[in-house]
Amino acid sequence: MNKQDSLVADRYAEFRVFYDNRKAAVFREKGKEYIAKNSEGKLLAGFQVDDGIIQSKEMQKCDKALLVNDERLYLIEFKGADIDTACEQLLSTYEFFLKCFKRYEYCFRVVLSRTNSKHSASNLCPTSKRRLLNKIGYKNDENKFKEKCIRMEEDV
Repeated sequence: MNKQDSLVADRYAEFRVFYDNRKAAVFREKGKEYIAKNSEGKLLAGFQVDDGIIQSKEMQKCDKALLVNDERLYLIEFKGADIDTACEQLLSTYEFFLKCFKRYEYCFRVVLSRTNSKHSASNLCPTSKRRLLNKIGYKNDENKFKEKCIRMEEDV
């Protein structure tokens, strides 16, 4: 990691889950799984955000964060079927991190237990999802925002 990334990783060292160039970064929660495959051997730092970096009970926040040494920061939320709340949590976490870490490319991931049939059947985009996508300047860039059920796996 460059000096700035090392400072980020060190700043939150007590909430760091790992800090190495492992082949796959894996986060699990209540039967859901996010896997970041690291075939290029990049240096990765994984963090506990909820009840870790952000301990406030009042503030909405995502579950995990993954820092990649190419200046990408993944915010990861595990949720039942409530994509609306997941997006609110991601947006709140993004605004928290953005105060200190402006130069990173942020990527948002939601791993659901199941899809909400109300949103799926009508192709409605929840208000908080639209707000998040607008805030981050989403322009059909599939790498910025992804959602999937049970297990998400991707190359970082």
